[in-house]
Amino acid sequence: MRNFTAILGCFASVLSLIATSEAKLINLRRNPHKGSSLLPADSLRPDLFTIQIMTYRRPTYLNLTVHHLVSAPSLHKIVVIWQGTYNMYKASHLDSQFRRLPKGVDVVIAGTNNVMNRWRRQVPTQTQAVFNIDDDTIINPADLEDLFMTWQKYQDRVIGLVDRVVYLDVRRRRYLYTLHTGVSSPEEYGLVIGKAWFASAKILDLAVETDPLVKLISGFLHNPHSEAKGCDDIAWNYFLHLKGVPPPIARLGVSMGSTETRQRKQSGYNASSDKADGLWGKYRHSCVTRLNELLNLTKPALPHGPLERLFASQWTAGLSWVRETAEYLIMR
Repeated sequence: MRNFTAILGCFASVLSLIATSEAKLINLRRNPHKGSSLLPADSLRPDLFTIQIMTYRRPTYLNLTVHHLVSAPSLHKIVVIWQGTYNMYKASHLDSQFRRLPKGVDVVIAGTNNVMNRWRRQVPTQTQAVFNIDDDTIINPADLEDLFMTWQKYQDRVIGLVDRVVYLDVRRRRYLYTLHTGVSSPEEYGLVIGKAWFASAKILDLAVETDPLVKLISGFLHNPHSEAKGCDDIAWNYFLHLKGVPPPIARLGVSMGSTETRQRKQSGYNASSDKADGLWGKYRHSCVTRLNELLNLTKPALPHGPLERLFASQWTAGLSWVRETAEYLIMR
């Protein structure tokens, strides 16, 4: 009887450990990486990239995005950061969908909606380049290949598809967030938002959970008494700048689509991502103010001046337009 009680106690301990673990890896194509750690960034492959998609309760959009991007020739694998429970993932029936894909999909069950999960590598990726993209955003695989070649030229930078500006409103003596529209201000700072961007494994490895700055920003973003999760990408730009990462580069002329609205826009502007004159714009203004207060800053911790902007060649942009127009007509 004593042995039976001991066995039950051990079993309960195991169940408790599983229930309280922060993340669980489900590798749908091969054995889970049990006990493995992240490979050093210098030992990773430079000729392929990993796609990382953070998602929260939008399995339909996620499925469309994954199926759209999986055919990129230089893609090694897709990592889905599932911001919910395993039971929610199981109920989505995505498992059977992902198993049929031509390339591997790793699903990390994050358990909670931690918006900083895309700041870091979630699994032992084997590529130096990681492309983070929203779960409702699509890019033509050929354009993604072109974007990857841009990153290969600037591996110490973040290459973002949507850039924005924080500037000083002299009259109100306040820093405001806006679209990149050539504002006239004595102080102007650049950033890229979180919709779609390439970064190296080295950059993603900066955001370790034990870092004091990461802890401070995490407490701000996830404060249950003051909603701030929508400030995550502005906070991420602050973090990169404070860590000494060179200024991001904005890559324009890439056609981006939305699985939610079926709208297509050129990178550099996406109407669905920012409504600068509405409530979302006011919310983003407050993000800048609150982050400055949190970090005890008198000015935004962002690169000074507009970001460097690289445009796709007319030939590439023209092909992209023809391709995306044809896809749009087929989907109608």
